[in-house]
Amino acid sequence: MILEIKELKYLEEQINLIVEIKLKKCKNCGRYFIPHNKQMYCDTCKTIPYDMRKNKNPIYEAYRKTYKTQYNKLKRYIDKGIVDKEELRERFKKWNEIAKNQKNTCKTVEEYNKWYKANLKWEK
Repeated sequence: MILEIKELKYLEEQINLIVEIKLKKCKNCGRYFIPHNKQMYCDTCKTIPYDMRKNKNPIYEAYRKTYKTQYNKLKRYIDKGIVDKEELRERFKKWNEIAKNQKNTCKTVEEYNKWYKANLKWEK
């Protein structure tokens, strides 16, 4: 049964009055659902793997790939005990802030990858 927006709004108001439940709009498909705790996706979309929901933007995909690579590098250095953990985490945090900024400002994946290759040595 497909409801019109007016009907859905009315239904939402009635449910809120009776049961005090808030309807949420799914961040992936836009359908309304009754959330459990801090749920952001409807039951259908929450079964879709995280990477499939987020990989719609190729620059975001490139950023996630580089982030995972660098985060694993951080974990390896910490596990080996070669350097100060807190200092290394701070350097990684600074690198990640710059990487997020580049993700938002770069127009193409090639531009982001060029920046990434020039900024690989954050740990030293």
